[in-house]
Amino acid sequence: MRHVLDSSSALAVVTLLFLSHSPAVFGDSRSESLVQRVARGDRDAILEAGNTGDKGFIPVLESTARPHYTGGPESIKGLSPQQAEALSNSVWRTVYDDPVAVNARMALAKLGMKDYLDEILLELTDPASSPVCKEREGHPQYGCYPIDLRNAAFHKLAYIKNRSTVRAIASFLSVTSEPDSTGSDVKYEPYAHLAMRTLAQIVDDPPQINLPDDSENFDARSKIWQQWWEQNKDKYP
Repeated sequence: MRHVLDSSSALAVVTLLFLSHSPAVFGDSRSESLVQRVARGDRDAILEAGNTGDKGFIPVLESTARPHYTGGPESIKGLSPQQAEALSNSVWRTVYDDPVAVNARMALAKLGMKDYLDEILLELTDPASSPVCKEREGHPQYGCYPIDLRNAAFHKLAYIKNRSTVRAIASFLSVTSEPDSTGSDVKYEPYAHLAMRTLAQIVDDPPQINLPDDSENFDARSKIWQQWWEQNKDKYP
């Protein structure tokens, strides 16, 4: 006989799982509250969990890092294969960019899970080949937007603050022109601008730039950062 956990019982199981992996926080009401918020899908709590550095959060985070959509009718009995496929396509939706799952993967990357960090780096260096875009193959009603993915990757890497990502981020310091957004009314910032902001939050010794962070001083700031990289790139293999 199968037993189905209700939502409160499932939350209790997840909480106990966390505590069993992290005895240091047992009895700490704040940490227990945090894991409960994580289990409920609180996006801010998920990022807080990543900031703790406590690997005991990993099992809880991984439970939401890769969501699976199971919508649609419980039974397709009586439908032909063609009808079943059409129905499946009609209820299909993207899940890889679910906001809760996105934050969970960010937190896992910050906690040292290399697979998740590598995925985010791919969103930066080759977004069209990332899982977010691959998921959409065969579903033309959902577009893949590499510029948006890359811009988001800069934001994610600024949160993760992993030195191993510095070289990949710095490769955009020389990309000072705006991304091609033909067919769109959106005007994007140059990748160099995002790279400078991101590196400033990661590297040990960012250059001292006494200039406003605005478009008028963009070229000057970009040159200073490029010079800094030439002088410091050996520190970041």
